[in-house]
Amino acid sequence: MENQLELKSISKSYQSEAGALDSLHLIVKSNSKIGIVGETGSGKATLLKVIGGLEQPSSGKVLFEGVPVDGPDMKLIPGHKDIIYLSQYSELPNFISVEQHLDNSYHLNEAEAQAINEACKITHLLQKDTRELSGGEKQRVSFAKALTETPKVLLLDEPFSNLDLIHKKALKEVVDTISHNFDTTILMVTHDARDVLSWADEIIVVKNGTIVQHDRPQVVYRKPVNEYVAGLFGEYSLLPEKTFDLKGIEIHMIKDQLFFRPEAFTLNQKNTLGSLECIVVNCAFMGAFYSINLKTTFDFIIYAHSDRPLDLNTRVWLSLV
Repeated sequence: MENQLELKSISKSYQSEAGALDSLHLIVKSNSKIGIVGETGSGKATLLKVIGGLEQPSSGKVLFEGVPVDGPDMKLIPGHKDIIYLSQYSELPNFISVEQHLDNSYHLNEAEAQAINEACKITHLLQKDTRELSGGEKQRVSFAKALTETPKVLLLDEPFSNLDLIHKKALKEVVDTISHNFDTTILMVTHDARDVLSWADEIIVVKNGTIVQHDRPQVVYRKPVNEYVAGLFGEYSLLPEKTFDLKGIEIHMIKDQLFFRPEAFTLNQKNTLGSLECIVVNCAFMGAFYSINLKTTFDFIIYAHSDRPLDLNTRVWLSLV
């Protein structure tokens, strides 16, 4: 895949807050799926807008297919014709049907339009007034509208925000379909990092305006560079190096401590060779599994999973899967 987007030393600062972005470097290949995650105020949304030419960087430049993307200080109407930005707020015109809204920009033939409608799951909504749509339906219509412009890059800013699980699932399926069926690079910002684990080719983790990790989802999840990255993707445990006999086992380390996700452990009712004695201090039903909090004899808390409930204060022995 060829390089499509390149950010060179991008910085962005505001008078009211220092360093929204701090000397970022980034290369995005064509037709790739990039997840951008980070805590609130980390700069991830600003990064997306700078890429789309909607925010003017304080320094540095964005290149799209080798050509600079001009920000609002450089051109009257900000943005780039081949890069479309979709915010989490889908504002559609009132007193108009979905079909009329889409027809305003259609330069596609009937088959192409139908493919977009089916991909975005809106065929049954075409005759509805836009005022009758739910938040999730409005999002899907906005996706269809964007695709009619045949963008080369689609920037999604918190697309699943404020959606219930039913509409979130439907929108995720739309994003998956677009990813597979259209020649479009997608960069998605989300506050729930787990939303991009199964979707993205690469994940970018942002903190204080800097990229702290950029790698494949499997690496970011299993080998986070620090506790900040680890915490974004769910529960984890850090234990002293001598907790387990690690002969022949590759274990990730953070600050000289052993790093584990809950699924790394097996819970046993009896003591086995090399296992760690623990006491159950919490058990929560999570649907497909039980989330178990364990306290070790040296007062460390360990997070594990179980396929059955365990009573509080039960003694168990922990071993590595």
